[in-house]
Amino acid sequence: IKKLIEENVERSSRMIKVSILKVASAKESLRRMAGIMKIIDVDSSNFRTVAVDAGYNGIETAAGFRPVVIAVAALFRGARKEAEPIAATMEIPDAYMDEEEGRRISSLVGFYLQFRLAREFLSSVDAVLLDGPLNMGFSHFMRRFSREGIKLAEMAGSELVMLLEDAKSLDIPVLGVVKRIRSSILSRKLKLSGISDLAVSDAFLSRGEYTEPIKADWMWDDIVLWSRLVNVNPSGLEMYSSFAKLGRRPIRVDMPEYCIDRAGEILSYLANISTPDNGVPLPITAVDRLSKVSDELYRMFYMRTMSKVARDLGDPTVIPFLSPQYGED
Repeated sequence: IKKLIEENVERSSRMIKVSILKVASAKESLRRMAGIMKIIDVDSSNFRTVAVDAGYNGIETAAGFRPVVIAVAALFRGARKEAEPIAATMEIPDAYMDEEEGRRISSLVGFYLQFRLAREFLSSVDAVLLDGPLNMGFSHFMRRFSREGIKLAEMAGSELVMLLEDAKSLDIPVLGVVKRIRSSILSRKLKLSGISDLAVSDAFLSRGEYTEPIKADWMWDDIVLWSRLVNVNPSGLEMYSSFAKLGRRPIRVDMPEYCIDRAGEILSYLANISTPDNGVPLPITAVDRLSKVSDELYRMFYMRTMSKVARDLGDPTVIPFLSPQYGED
Protein backbone atom coordinates (compact mmCIF):
# COMPACT_ATOMS: atom_id res chain seq x y z
CA ILE A 1 0.00 0.00 0.00
CA LYS A 2 2.83 2.41 0.83
CA LYS A 3 4.34 1.80 -2.60
CA LEU A 4 0.98 2.49 -4.28
CA ILE A 5 0.62 5.70 -2.30
CA GLU A 6 4.11 6.84 -3.30
CA GLU A 7 3.44 6.06 -6.97
CA ASN A 8 0.17 8.00 -6.91
CA VAL A 9 1.76 10.94 -5.08
CA GLU A 10 4.46 11.09 -7.75
CA ARG A 11 1.93 10.85 -10.59
CA SER A 12 -0.41 13.45 -9.08
CA SER A 13 2.36 15.92 -8.28
CA ARG A 14 3.72 15.59 -11.81
CA MET A 15 0.29 16.35 -13.32
CA ILE A 16 -0.22 19.34 -11.01
CA LYS A 17 3.22 20.75 -11.85
CA VAL A 18 2.51 20.46 -15.57
CA SER A 19 -0.80 22.32 -15.13
CA ILE A 20 0.79 25.08 -13.04
CA LEU A 21 3.64 25.59 -15.52
CA LYS A 22 1.18 25.59 -18.42
CA VAL A 23 -0.87 28.37 -16.83
CA ALA A 24 2.15 30.39 -15.67
CA SER A 25 3.90 30.31 -19.05
CA ALA A 26 0.90 31.73 -20.88
CA LYS A 27 -0.60 33.89 -18.13
CA GLU A 28 -0.61 37.24 -19.96
CA SER A 29 -2.00 35.89 -23.23
CA LEU A 30 -4.65 33.94 -21.33
CA ARG A 31 -5.59 37.05 -19.35
CA ARG A 32 -6.24 38.81 -22.66
CA MET A 33 -8.33 35.87 -23.88
CA ALA A 34 -10.39 36.00 -20.67
CA GLY A 35 -11.10 39.71 -21.21
CA ILE A 36 -10.02 40.78 -17.74
CA MET A 37 -11.15 44.23 -16.62
CA LYS A 38 -11.02 46.33 -13.45
CA ILE A 39 -13.97 47.42 -11.37
CA ILE A 40 -14.76 51.14 -11.37
CA ASP A 41 -15.27 53.58 -8.53
CA VAL A 42 -18.98 53.79 -7.64
CA ASP A 43 -21.04 54.79 -4.61
CA SER A 44 -22.92 51.71 -3.36
CA SER A 45 -24.42 53.33 -0.26
CA ASN A 46 -27.86 53.66 -1.91
CA PHE A 47 -27.66 50.54 -4.07
CA ARG A 48 -30.79 48.57 -3.14
CA THR A 49 -30.74 44.78 -3.35
CA VAL A 50 -32.85 41.85 -2.29
CA ALA A 51 -30.79 38.81 -1.36
CA VAL A 52 -32.51 35.43 -1.46
CA ASP A 53 -31.38 31.98 -0.35
CA ALA A 54 -32.95 28.62 0.45
CA GLY A 55 -31.94 25.74 2.67
CA TYR A 56 -33.23 22.33 3.63
CA ASN A 57 -32.70 19.55 6.10
CA GLY A 58 -34.27 16.18 6.65
CA ILE A 59 -34.14 12.81 8.30
CA GLU A 60 -34.79 9.29 7.04
CA THR A 61 -37.60 7.55 8.91
CA ALA A 62 -39.48 4.28 8.44
CA ALA A 63 -42.01 6.37 6.50
CA GLY A 64 -39.29 7.76 4.20
CA PHE A 65 -36.98 10.78 4.02
CA ARG A 66 -38.88 13.79 5.40
CA PRO A 67 -37.41 17.18 4.42
CA VAL A 68 -38.19 20.79 5.33
CA VAL A 69 -37.27 23.56 2.87
CA ILE A 70 -37.00 27.26 3.81
CA ALA A 71 -36.44 30.30 1.58
CA VAL A 72 -35.44 33.67 3.02
CA ALA A 73 -35.29 37.13 1.44
CA ALA A 74 -33.87 40.33 2.92
CA LEU A 75 -33.77 43.90 1.62
CA PHE A 76 -30.50 45.85 1.77
CA ARG A 77 -29.42 49.39 1.00
CA GLY A 78 -25.70 49.20 0.44
CA ALA A 79 -24.44 46.77 3.08
CA ARG A 80 -27.20 47.70 5.57
CA LYS A 81 -30.29 45.61 6.10
CA GLU A 82 -33.28 47.78 5.24
CA ALA A 83 -36.26 46.14 6.85
CA GLU A 84 -37.47 43.64 9.39
CA PRO A 85 -38.91 41.11 9.52
CA ILE A 86 -37.13 38.99 6.99
CA ALA A 87 -39.58 37.62 4.45
CA ALA A 88 -39.61 33.83 4.54
CA THR A 89 -41.57 30.90 3.17
CA MET A 90 -41.40 27.24 4.12
CA GLU A 91 -42.46 24.10 2.25
CA ILE A 92 -42.63 20.51 3.46
CA PRO A 93 -42.41 18.19 0.44
CA ASP A 94 -43.71 14.62 0.60
CA ALA A 95 -41.75 11.82 2.23
CA TYR A 96 -39.40 9.94 -0.11
CA MET A 97 -38.35 6.33 0.26
CA ASP A 98 -35.16 7.14 -1.66
CA GLU A 99 -33.18 9.63 0.45
CA GLU A 100 -31.04 10.75 -2.50
CA GLU A 101 -34.17 11.50 -4.53
CA GLY A 102 -35.60 13.36 -1.54
CA ARG A 103 -32.53 15.56 -1.30
CA ARG A 104 -32.61 16.34 -5.04
CA ILE A 105 -36.31 17.20 -4.80
CA SER A 106 -35.64 19.42 -1.76
CA SER A 107 -32.95 21.28 -3.70
CA LEU A 108 -35.40 21.88 -6.57
CA VAL A 109 -38.08 23.10 -4.17
CA GLY A 110 -35.49 25.48 -2.72
CA PHE A 111 -34.71 26.92 -6.16
CA TYR A 112 -38.42 27.29 -6.90
CA LEU A 113 -39.07 29.14 -3.63
CA GLN A 114 -36.06 31.43 -4.18
CA PHE A 115 -37.24 32.50 -7.62
CA ARG A 116 -40.84 32.94 -6.49
CA LEU A 117 -39.84 34.97 -3.45
CA ALA A 118 -37.47 37.19 -5.44
CA ARG A 119 -40.28 38.20 -7.81
CA GLU A 120 -42.13 39.77 -4.88
CA PHE A 121 -39.39 42.39 -4.42
CA LEU A 122 -38.66 43.49 -7.99
CA SER A 123 -40.42 46.84 -7.67
CA SER A 124 -38.33 47.78 -4.61
CA VAL A 125 -34.74 47.08 -5.67
CA ASP A 126 -31.92 47.89 -8.09
CA ALA A 127 -30.72 44.26 -8.29
CA VAL A 128 -31.66 40.74 -7.20
CA LEU A 129 -28.94 38.60 -5.60
CA LEU A 130 -29.56 34.86 -5.50
CA ASP A 131 -27.28 32.63 -3.46
CA GLY A 132 -26.28 29.99 -6.00
CA PRO A 133 -26.11 29.51 -9.75
CA LEU A 134 -28.50 30.68 -12.44
CA ASN A 135 -27.09 28.36 -15.10
CA MET A 136 -28.26 25.20 -13.37
CA GLY A 137 -28.87 23.08 -16.45
CA PHE A 138 -31.67 21.00 -14.92
CA SER A 139 -31.88 18.87 -18.09
CA HIS A 140 -28.62 17.18 -17.14
CA PHE A 141 -30.10 16.02 -13.85
CA MET A 142 -33.65 15.29 -15.00
CA ARG A 143 -32.63 11.84 -16.24
CA ARG A 144 -32.11 10.89 -12.58
CA PHE A 145 -35.48 12.25 -11.40
CA SER A 146 -38.79 10.54 -10.85
CA ARG A 147 -41.85 11.90 -12.66
CA GLU A 148 -42.46 14.21 -9.70
CA GLY A 149 -38.86 15.42 -9.87
CA ILE A 150 -39.15 16.23 -13.57
CA LYS A 151 -42.33 18.20 -12.91
CA LEU A 152 -40.63 20.13 -10.10
CA ALA A 153 -37.61 20.85 -12.31
CA GLU A 154 -39.94 22.30 -14.93
CA MET A 155 -41.74 24.35 -12.26
CA ALA A 156 -38.44 25.73 -10.91
CA GLY A 157 -37.18 26.51 -14.42
CA SER A 158 -40.46 28.18 -15.37
CA GLU A 159 -40.35 30.29 -12.20
CA LEU A 160 -36.79 31.35 -13.07
CA VAL A 161 -37.87 32.40 -16.57
CA MET A 162 -40.79 34.43 -15.16
CA LEU A 163 -38.45 36.11 -12.67
CA LEU A 164 -36.01 37.00 -15.46
CA GLU A 165 -38.77 38.22 -17.77
CA ASP A 166 -40.31 40.45 -15.08
CA ALA A 167 -36.86 41.78 -14.12
CA LYS A 168 -35.95 42.42 -17.77
CA SER A 169 -39.10 44.52 -18.24
CA LEU A 170 -37.97 46.66 -15.28
CA ASP A 171 -34.28 46.62 -16.35
CA ILE A 172 -33.29 45.03 -13.03
CA PRO A 173 -30.31 42.63 -13.09
CA VAL A 174 -30.80 39.19 -11.57
CA LEU A 175 -27.49 37.77 -10.37
CA GLY A 176 -26.58 34.29 -9.19
CA VAL A 177 -23.64 34.51 -6.76
CA VAL A 178 -21.63 31.27 -6.70
CA LYS A 179 -19.32 31.20 -3.68
CA ARG A 180 -17.77 27.76 -4.23
CA ILE A 181 -16.69 27.54 -7.86
CA ARG A 182 -16.78 24.01 -9.27
CA SER A 183 -17.41 24.81 -12.93
CA SER A 184 -15.18 24.62 -16.00
CA ILE A 185 -16.69 27.53 -17.97
CA LEU A 186 -13.60 29.74 -17.94
CA SER A 187 -11.11 26.90 -18.36
CA ARG A 188 -13.03 25.63 -21.41
CA LYS A 189 -12.95 29.08 -22.98
CA LEU A 190 -9.18 29.25 -22.41
CA LYS A 191 -8.71 25.63 -23.56
CA LEU A 192 -7.16 24.64 -20.22
CA SER A 193 -8.48 21.11 -19.88
CA GLY A 194 -8.10 19.49 -16.49
CA ILE A 195 -7.86 22.81 -14.62
CA SER A 196 -10.83 24.09 -12.62
CA ASP A 197 -12.36 27.54 -12.95
CA LEU A 198 -11.44 28.17 -9.31
CA ALA A 199 -7.75 27.53 -10.00
CA VAL A 200 -7.76 29.58 -13.22
CA SER A 201 -9.62 32.58 -11.81
CA ASP A 202 -7.54 32.59 -8.63
CA ALA A 203 -4.32 32.52 -10.67
CA PHE A 204 -5.35 35.13 -13.26
CA LEU A 205 -7.38 37.66 -11.31
CA SER A 206 -6.02 40.30 -8.98
CA ARG A 207 -8.28 41.88 -6.40
CA GLY A 208 -10.72 44.27 -8.07
CA GLU A 209 -10.65 42.46 -11.43
CA TYR A 210 -13.28 40.44 -13.29
CA THR A 211 -13.62 38.58 -16.57
CA GLU A 212 -15.96 39.60 -19.34
CA PRO A 213 -19.21 37.58 -19.17
CA ILE A 214 -18.90 34.15 -20.82
CA LYS A 215 -21.91 32.56 -22.51
CA ALA A 216 -23.26 29.35 -20.95
CA ASP A 217 -24.24 27.69 -24.24
CA TRP A 218 -25.56 24.47 -22.71
CA MET A 219 -28.27 26.37 -20.80
CA TRP A 220 -30.07 27.81 -23.83
CA ASP A 221 -32.19 24.73 -24.59
CA ASP A 222 -33.48 24.74 -21.02
CA ILE A 223 -34.34 28.45 -21.17
CA VAL A 224 -36.25 27.92 -24.43
CA LEU A 225 -38.13 24.93 -22.98
CA TRP A 226 -39.15 26.74 -19.80
CA SER A 227 -40.09 29.87 -21.76
CA ARG A 228 -42.50 27.84 -23.87
CA LEU A 229 -44.11 26.40 -20.75
CA VAL A 230 -45.04 29.89 -19.51
CA ASN A 231 -45.44 31.59 -22.92
CA VAL A 232 -42.44 33.93 -22.52
CA ASN A 233 -40.14 35.20 -25.28
CA PRO A 234 -36.66 33.92 -24.28
CA SER A 235 -34.84 36.73 -26.09
CA GLY A 236 -32.33 38.36 -23.72
CA LEU A 237 -32.53 35.55 -21.16
CA GLU A 238 -29.51 33.50 -22.25
CA MET A 239 -27.11 32.88 -19.35
CA TYR A 240 -23.60 34.29 -18.94
CA SER A 241 -21.00 33.95 -16.18
CA SER A 242 -18.33 36.40 -15.02
CA PHE A 243 -15.54 35.54 -12.59
CA ALA A 244 -14.61 38.28 -10.13
CA LYS A 245 -12.14 38.72 -7.30
CA LEU A 246 -13.87 41.20 -5.00
CA GLY A 247 -11.90 39.99 -1.97
CA ARG A 248 -9.08 37.50 -1.47
CA ARG A 249 -10.94 34.67 -3.21
CA PRO A 250 -12.76 34.63 -6.56
CA ILE A 251 -16.51 34.15 -6.97
CA ARG A 252 -18.64 33.47 -10.03
CA VAL A 253 -21.53 35.77 -10.89
CA ASP A 254 -24.18 34.45 -13.29
CA MET A 255 -26.35 36.95 -15.16
CA PRO A 256 -28.83 36.99 -18.06
CA GLU A 257 -27.93 38.46 -21.43
CA TYR A 258 -30.10 41.57 -21.04
CA CYS A 259 -27.79 43.01 -18.37
CA ILE A 260 -24.29 41.93 -19.51
CA ASP A 261 -23.59 45.38 -20.96
CA ARG A 262 -23.79 46.64 -17.35
CA ALA A 263 -21.56 43.90 -15.90
CA GLY A 264 -18.75 46.29 -14.95
CA GLU A 265 -21.09 48.68 -13.15
CA ILE A 266 -22.95 45.86 -11.38
CA LEU A 267 -19.78 44.11 -10.19
CA SER A 268 -18.36 47.44 -9.03
CA TYR A 269 -21.42 47.97 -6.83
CA LEU A 270 -21.01 44.46 -5.43
CA ALA A 271 -17.30 45.04 -4.74
CA ASN A 272 -18.18 47.83 -2.31
CA ILE A 273 -20.54 45.64 -0.29
CA SER A 274 -18.43 42.46 -0.24
CA THR A 275 -16.36 41.08 2.61
CA PRO A 276 -12.58 41.57 2.15
CA ASP A 277 -11.84 37.97 3.06
CA ASN A 278 -13.99 35.87 0.71
CA GLY A 279 -15.26 38.54 -1.69
CA VAL A 280 -18.89 37.50 -1.15
CA PRO A 281 -21.51 40.31 -1.03
CA LEU A 282 -22.65 40.89 2.57
CA PRO A 283 -26.36 40.49 1.71
CA ILE A 284 -25.63 36.97 0.42
CA THR A 285 -23.68 36.12 3.58
CA ALA A 286 -26.61 37.33 5.69
CA VAL A 287 -29.34 35.29 3.98
CA ASP A 288 -27.07 32.25 3.76
CA ARG A 289 -26.88 32.26 7.54
CA LEU A 290 -30.62 32.88 7.99
CA SER A 291 -31.76 30.19 5.56
CA LYS A 292 -29.87 27.31 7.13
CA VAL A 293 -32.23 24.65 8.47
CA SER A 294 -30.08 23.63 11.43
CA ASP A 295 -30.23 20.19 12.99
CA GLU A 296 -31.71 21.81 16.10
CA LEU A 297 -34.49 23.49 14.09
CA TYR A 298 -35.23 20.30 12.20
CA ARG A 299 -35.31 18.26 15.43
CA MET A 300 -37.89 20.68 16.82
CA PHE A 301 -40.03 20.27 13.70
CA TYR A 302 -39.57 16.50 13.77
CA MET A 303 -40.43 16.04 17.46
CA ARG A 304 -43.51 18.27 17.24
CA THR A 305 -44.69 16.43 14.12
CA MET A 306 -44.19 13.05 15.78
CA SER A 307 -46.06 14.17 18.91
CA LYS A 308 -48.95 15.60 16.90
CA VAL A 309 -49.37 12.42 14.85
CA ALA A 310 -49.41 10.28 18.01
CA ARG A 311 -51.85 12.68 19.72
CA ASP A 312 -54.20 12.95 16.72
CA LEU A 313 -54.32 9.19 16.25
CA GLY A 314 -54.47 8.52 19.99
CA ASP A 315 -51.98 5.70 19.50
CA PRO A 316 -48.36 6.03 20.70
CA THR A 317 -47.46 2.82 18.86
CA VAL A 318 -47.22 4.84 15.62
CA ILE A 319 -44.02 6.45 16.94
CA PRO A 320 -41.73 3.76 15.43
CA PHE A 321 -43.27 4.59 12.04
CA LEU A 322 -41.65 8.03 12.32
CA SER A 323 -38.47 6.94 14.07
CA PRO A 324 -35.12 7.80 12.46
CA GLN A 325 -33.41 5.05 10.48
CA TYR A 326 -29.71 4.42 10.97
CA GLY A 327 -27.05 2.17 9.48
CA GLU A 328 -26.25 0.72 6.08
CA ASP A 329 -28.75 -0.58 3.52
